[in-house]
Amino acid sequence: MKAAVLYCIFNRLDVVKETFQSIREYKPSKLYIASDGPREGKEGEFELVQSVRNYVLEHIDWDCKVNTLFRDKNLGCRNQMIGSIRWFFDNEPMGIIIEDDIKASPQFFDFCNILLDKYKDNKKVLNIHGTRLSNIEYKYDYSFCHESEIWGWASWADRFNDVDFSLSDWKQFRDEKRLDKILNNEFAVKFWSSVFNYWYNSNTNSSWDVSLLFDNFKKGEHGCVSIAPASKNLVTNIGYDGVHFSKDCAGELGWEIDYLDTSNLRHPNSLETDKELLDRYYENLCSKEANKVYSRCKHTRFVYYLLQYLKLASTFLKLVITPKSNNVLYKRRFTRLVLIRDNITLAKYYYDVLEKNK
Repeated sequence: MKAAVLYCIFNRLDVVKETFQSIREYKPSKLYIASDGPREGKEGEFELVQSVRNYVLEHIDWDCKVNTLFRDKNLGCRNQMIGSIRWFFDNEPMGIIIEDDIKASPQFFDFCNILLDKYKDNKKVLNIHGTRLSNIEYKYDYSFCHESEIWGWASWADRFNDVDFSLSDWKQFRDEKRLDKILNNEFAVKFWSSVFNYWYNSNTNSSWDVSLLFDNFKKGEHGCVSIAPASKNLVTNIGYDGVHFSKDCAGELGWEIDYLDTSNLRHPNSLETDKELLDRYYENLCSKEANKVYSRCKHTRFVYYLLQYLKLASTFLKLVITPKSNNVLYKRRFTRLVLIRDNITLAKYYYDVLEKNK
């Protein structure tokens, strides 16, 4: 039987018209549709949300059981996504999760179905995703990593229900250098540390995937892994106006979809990660981030550092004069200070790779 699909939608009808086609071609026997409610004060959003819901329901043209979780009030990205996935896994032992801006290939669904069944009893495997690790041909069709990519992914109820969505122990985890031991890649440690530092110190509560990623890393200490296609990309992100993804920061992230023959997948012999393959993945990630930084400012290394240090000094002075009684403003400025500091640290890697690629 085909794995059930959870399709998460909101207010982007143009995007849904393209991405829902992938699900229509897959024709799951059970389809779960989750939609957050319109935000207060957003003129016209009620009509947008309704139009997206209606479009999806009207274009289910195959025989399947449909379940809906349509919110009347807006919960925000984090609460909506966590709540929707929990609802999905309250009803399904395993399944595939697609957000409204993710376009998936037919092979992505085959890939997930095969591996959901193969690893259903192996709790060391946490999830399966469709984003490739490298564009270089590899001996197997997939490999293992510690990252959790949410641009089209699949998992099992027992594994998702065990996720800790808190970052409360990030500081201790970082200070004990436990991430260094798991990733064994200097850039990857600095990059993901900057991400966790930001969300750990931030007042915002809109991210859920960062918490999922951190949970994956913690479980990586105990041999847990995620599955990713080794060299064939099975999904792409076509949404450039979402909460955490915009055209300005997209860079080259929206990889084109590749073809993967899933009729005879080449399976690895163990759950071991491949350092050489992952180093390529991190090198590719570094190049993309470097291009994003450079496309924003077009500055030389010296000028970039100068501007960042001026921002750092300015933010520090603002922090000093901010009364701690104003907790929200103080935390916001402290978070910005940490972010600028981490950007300065990462700039070394970005400009090194830019000069290398000249």
